[in-house]
Amino acid sequence: MHADRCDANQLIFPTKASAMCANAPAARLYHSPQDCAKAREIQDGVAVGLVLTCLQGPAQVSAQQPRPTQALIAAHKEPLKNDAAAHADFIYLRASDTFASLRSAVLAATDVTNRPLMAEMKVDADGRLAFGTDIVAAVGVLQRIGVSTVVLKTDTWQALCAVLTKCAPYARISLGACIKQEWLGEEDFVLPNAELLLAYDAHDCGAWLQNHAAMQPMQHVPRDHDDFLLAPDGTNAHFLDPYVHISDEIVVSGHLGEHLLEAEEGAGALKLQFNDEEDLTAFEEQVFMIARPVCLCAQQPELLEEALRIYPGRALYDGTWPLEERLAKYFEMKYGMIIL
Repeated sequence: MHADRCDANQLIFPTKASAMCANAPAARLYHSPQDCAKAREIQDGVAVGLVLTCLQGPAQVSAQQPRPTQALIAAHKEPLKNDAAAHADFIYLRASDTFASLRSAVLAATDVTNRPLMAEMKVDADGRLAFGTDIVAAVGVLQRIGVSTVVLKTDTWQALCAVLTKCAPYARISLGACIKQEWLGEEDFVLPNAELLLAYDAHDCGAWLQNHAAMQPMQHVPRDHDDFLLAPDGTNAHFLDPYVHISDEIVVSGHLGEHLLEAEEGAGALKLQFNDEEDLTAFEEQVFMIARPVCLCAQQPELLEEALRIYPGRALYDGTWPLEERLAKYFEMKYGMIIL
């Protein structure tokens, strides 16, 4: 993750649905800790955000690391060392190629700072990030691991409206949208549940500001599926009954792929058991094969936490090995673990 260099500072505006004045910025984004410090000296009441761009997956970390996720989280911590975000009110993460990279950046940030997090993601017309992660799955994870706002970016205004319509019913956090100046004149351009607006590109801020006041008010879409568990597997969203049937234990090993193929067809979630460090390595190598929700269990809490750091979705916990209440709550807040 690195500071995203840019000549102009982006502005974040509230939509007309907000109680704030839609013509005044709610926040400014800066691209270095030094710029954040200078901005704080102005004291004009506008929040200051530090922009950080996620690394492009394991390729940008040491190939010698046996556990890519662990190395990726460590690499994402580097630009946040020495209290780099001390003068920022929040951190603005820009996703790169994979959802796993963005999630690693979130875990790194929550490891080392208590600053609120916003996450920008570019999605296609079908509502999928690069490499296929569904936007509902992504939002379902991010909103449970410390992200307070998700900002969506698409190539067309039609795609942006469609993607917001798709994820709005399941978002329990604020939604934002990156928009181009020319989209503002479109009659059917409405943004369901979008509370914040940004120019698509930072250098468009000036021209965009002159026209965005004509934007239509936000369209409200009610929340849905509050009676179900949203348990993404890291790529796709799954909605489960709280009394979901969980399979018998599947010991994670070098043959995990075979065990997954042989797992109970009727099980709503697969229970994976970790006995040692080798199981964690095997899990990381084969986690891409998991297409159903999982329930993770380990007798040692340390193994369970490492498995939670690897798994890109939201794992279930059924109490196979009891956890202290404080640990269970921590895993729930830190990793989005679903306690049944």
